[in-house]
Amino acid sequence: YKQNCSENSFLVEKALSQHYFFEFLQILMDQILPFVGLSAIFICLKEHFSIDSISKLASKPVKPSIVKGRKIANIIKNYIKSEVQMLESPPVFGAILVGDKENDALYINFKKKACEDTGIVFQLYKFPESISQSQLLEEIETIVLSEEVDGLFVQFPLPDHISQLSVLQSIPIEIDVDGFYYPSCSVFKESNFSSSIPCMAQACLEIIDFYNVEVFQKRCLVVGDNPNSEYASILLLKRHATVTMVDGTCPDLEALSISSDVIITVANIPNLVSILKTTSDHR
Repeated sequence: YKQNCSENSFLVEKALSQHYFFEFLQILMDQILPFVGLSAIFICLKEHFSIDSISKLASKPVKPSIVKGRKIANIIKNYIKSEVQMLESPPVFGAILVGDKENDALYINFKKKACEDTGIVFQLYKFPESISQSQLLEEIETIVLSEEVDGLFVQFPLPDHISQLSVLQSIPIEIDVDGFYYPSCSVFKESNFSSSIPCMAQACLEIIDFYNVEVFQKRCLVVGDNPNSEYASILLLKRHATVTMVDGTCPDLEALSISSDVIITVANIPNLVSILKTTSDHR
């Protein structure tokens, strides 16, 4: 049990919230029971969980707080690393970079480090800003057909003369790392999420789930005017939240934040939530 939990710290951390308790219990029964026996399972559960502790966790008052994803990201990285180590060979992620913008290079380095931290092989495909749209699409097709990468993503934004939508649609959904395959948010809204979900929106929901934040019939404010904010809003609506989406320049932003239970910002405005007024029930 201890060995399994040390190798799957992501699952153990998530089990500390009520939302994931039964998921964790199922993992214990399916993956560990055959090796240690039922009595050992009960001993472990008794040591780490109790009905009282679960009830207290669910009813514990929540103070207003800003939730950040770094802790969760590190837990997920450790979990992914343990999964990658069990593969015969590590997966290869390809990154397409067009131009030499400093910000783009910074984001690429972040993604490269994330791959290195988890044991994933990172492959950069760099092209000059002057590359034409047709040439870039041909290069992407060559990469896809070569089957030398297991995942592929493009660093946005692209130069003005290249259609972002055309580039997105050139990447097969099976290897679309960012989950931006959907040609529009309306198509994504009608999907059953059987394929990849845009990673930024999924990350927002992962943070909400990790901290056991209930969004059912809650007032959720999403700040941002971009596909990421739209995808996040759709996922919240799927959970029957009441969602308001505005951009970072909305004149009523402060008033809206006061009446909101949950605020998600994808507006690229530093410290935006810190300067907003929130209610005592705000998470």
